[in-house]
Amino acid sequence: MRRGEVLGLRYQDIDFENNILFVRQSLQEVKKVGLIFKNFKSGKSGSVTIT
Repeated sequence: MRRGEVLGLRYQDIDFENNILFVRQSLQEVKKVGLIFKNFKSGKSGSVTIT
């Protein structure tokens, strides 16, 4: 996972019962604006199995 994806995780993105992280957004720094959460351009999300 990229740093922005990790920082974009929310509690609701974690499935503790099935040990899965859903990557739905990322945290990005935008000049003159600051930090913003951004959805992926393709509109798709990914998932990561955790142990």
